[in-house]
Amino acid sequence: MKARDIAMKPPVVIQGDATLEQAALLIDARNVGSLLVLDGERLVGIVTDRDIVVRGVARAYSHTARIDSVMSTDVATIGADADLEEAYRRIGTAGARRLPVVEGERIVGVLTVDDLLLHSVTDLERLAHPVVGELAFGHHPAPVPAVR
Repeated sequence: MKARDIAMKPPVVIQGDATLEQAALLIDARNVGSLLVLDGERLVGIVTDRDIVVRGVARAYSHTARIDSVMSTDVATIGADADLEEAYRRIGTAGARRLPVVEGERIVGVLTVDDLLLHSVTDLERLAHPVVGELAFGHHPAPVPAVR
């Protein structure tokens, strides 16, 4: 599996000159935890709902303050064709809950810790299904060999 296959939600973007209020309303309307901040088409930062509260509201920023005043600028990304092992490594080393998925300069998704957990649980469920069946219903008798 590739990073692009696991990312569940499309990227939600906002321009850096948008206000804290506009960002908060967009986060609420799109039911996301973060926005990718762009300067034109170029990724320049990421802002989370927590950033808005802790870096903005708690410091008495006006609701009309620019979102780029509270965003994180050192954005860890992952290539769209990266495998899941790379995704686990990138999230672990970046200390981020979200990685924009990029194909060249184009943003094609956002891979989250939640996406990876959901994928892992699904894999574990598929792996455990036959074992659970045997525990619940007992072992199946061995088939009769075709040649004795």
